[in-house]
Amino acid sequence: MKTVLFFFLLVVASATAYKQALLTKNRTPKESFTSYMAKYGSACDECQLLVKRFTEAAKDPAKMATLKALLSVLCHETSYEEECKVFVSRLDLFIERLLPYLSDPVAVCKKFHMCENKNLEQFRKVAMLYARKYTTQEEYENDLVCEECQFAANELRELVDQKSTQDDIRHFLSDNICARLGRYRGSCDIVVEQFLPEFFEELHHVLENQKEFCADLGLCKHSMPLNFPLTAAKKKVSSKMLESWSKPPSSLLL
Repeated sequence: MKTVLFFFLLVVASATAYKQALLTKNRTPKESFTSYMAKYGSACDECQLLVKRFTEAAKDPAKMATLKALLSVLCHETSYEEECKVFVSRLDLFIERLLPYLSDPVAVCKKFHMCENKNLEQFRKVAMLYARKYTTQEEYENDLVCEECQFAANELRELVDQKSTQDDIRHFLSDNICARLGRYRGSCDIVVEQFLPEFFEELHHVLENQKEFCADLGLCKHSMPLNFPLTAAKKKVSSKMLESWSKPPSSLLL
């Protein structure tokens, strides 16, 4: 009997170690990039759809008025409320000048590196996994999806940690966002320089524990140890209540 039990534990331990090794080496069972794209489309497809919808909405006076009203309310929450209101009041003019550049959605999305960008697709894949879990809950509470999510999160972390990636994002924001803000470009560049390092550091910490990250998305089950504070407190309260209930009624009145 001891031999059988030992053999069983050995098999379980070996399987767990093998699974972890596959995850570390990015060799978890996963669908190919081509089949994934065929099944769920690409970021390029979604980008083109958004450009088309934006163009249609920009030509609708009612939607434009609603957008300006919403943005005007948000201006109150900024430290540059007056400048924000001036920008919002002229929003329709800015968009009107922008529309000719949006006539070709494919060209726009390629300009923003949204097409044929495998690095971007890794971010999108995590989002797709998160969205898919709501189609059939039971189907996505399994180890395969959990491993898929951890694999994607691990690749995201490696991508985010690369200095070249961080530099590309910094230059992209500076050249395509800040450069178009006129006299506010300097302030925008300062915000980018101060914000991005903290953002990358925070993102690294979030993605460092892939299992916990995927559990927060609902794609893996949370591992809750017995010494977890809330669990321990709950057990402590429960034990005290049981102890009180087990005493005779007279002792509770003393």
